[in-house]
Amino acid sequence: MLIYNLFPRLAGPYREWKKYIYKIKKMGFDWIYINPFHTMGYSKSLYSIKNHDTIDKIFCNKDEEPIENIKEFVTLCHQNDLKIMLDLVINHTAIDSHLNEKHLDWYLKQPDQSIVHPACYNDTLHRKIFWYDLAQLNYQDKKTTDELISYWKNYLKKLIAIGIDGFRCDAAYQIPPLVWKELIDYSKNLNPSLLFTAETLGCRLDETIATYHAGFDYIFNSVHWWDYQSSWFIDDFNATYQIPSIGFPESHDTLRVSKKNYNASENKNNSICQYLMAAFVSHGVMVPIGFEFGFQKALHVQETTPLDWEENTFNICCELTKINKLKNIFSFSGTLSTHNKGKLIVLKKENINQSSVLILNNSGEKINLSNFLKQNDYLFTHKIDSNDLKLSNIERDHEVRNNGITILVSHQH
Repeated sequence: MLIYNLFPRLAGPYREWKKYIYKIKKMGFDWIYINPFHTMGYSKSLYSIKNHDTIDKIFCNKDEEPIENIKEFVTLCHQNDLKIMLDLVINHTAIDSHLNEKHLDWYLKQPDQSIVHPACYNDTLHRKIFWYDLAQLNYQDKKTTDELISYWKNYLKKLIAIGIDGFRCDAAYQIPPLVWKELIDYSKNLNPSLLFTAETLGCRLDETIATYHAGFDYIFNSVHWWDYQSSWFIDDFNATYQIPSIGFPESHDTLRVSKKNYNASENKNNSICQYLMAAFVSHGVMVPIGFEFGFQKALHVQETTPLDWEENTFNICCELTKINKLKNIFSFSGTLSTHNKGKLIVLKKENINQSSVLILNNSGEKINLSNFLKQNDYLFTHKIDSNDLKLSNIERDHEVRNNGITILVSHQH
């Protein structure tokens, strides 16, 4: 999966989304993922959904419109061989959701009968952070769960009918796997080619595995937060390496890769390398709108508007196109291991049939790979270098430039 995240708060009204289709296709992406664009609650957060059946007025010309009105955009995407993935947010609603008025019993309650607000532990602040604009749905009671499943089935049926191809399931690990299994089985009975991806970032390993086995096709991995040396990512990845995963250099939840205190050349090179790293370790890769131009303002689910569109820091559309075309060469399942050689960071991915190596040079100077290649001569026949992104024969005296990446592969295509 090669996913381009069309963040609606930056992309603007839904009738204007079609102007992005050609560019996205040209870069070699095959999926467009769109965050929630439904009618929002009082906080105006994309993930504080007040009504799942309508498009928020900020994405329309004037008033709210039925969710079915995006069908024309979906059809245009399909005509350009692009699939559409939407967010599926079923853990919570806006505190002022219409469901709160009609089905108060669907929500989790405190002992005093007030509605429970979702929360997470903040490692920096060393305390729980509560989202007071959200209301947590109750999947602990069987009667309530059955009613919620019925509601979500009707909602999914509506989206499948307009051609939606897949779903990113928000905070998937917070929903009981049996709920997901019933919803996924129901949806794939309507359309067997549907894909479900689970947001499992920040949860325990056993929660990730249990969530995946509910019927998901992909999970998301944590390569964005890895420093390329700490063991935690390797350990986590290898525990689930047989599960297809999606990585990203940045997302709507993170800071941008491009930094204001770097020059344009440094930012461009760093962005290419981080995308290449995410693509190397993952079955799928995703970037948000603006990554290709070095945008530096972080996307914000409450505050971003089309006025936050920036001047290009650089343009790596051609580089992303090249990487996307090469992705399948190193997209196999395999365990990861680090074999750092002096000033080089060496990441090896392998299974019983094949292996690839990614070499990252942060030494401050070019480094010749002749000794490394002599030791591994029988394994690799071709290379992909971050400075030209072409598949070519390995030169015995190949040099990895400073802050550059070389990927070594046994090319059998």
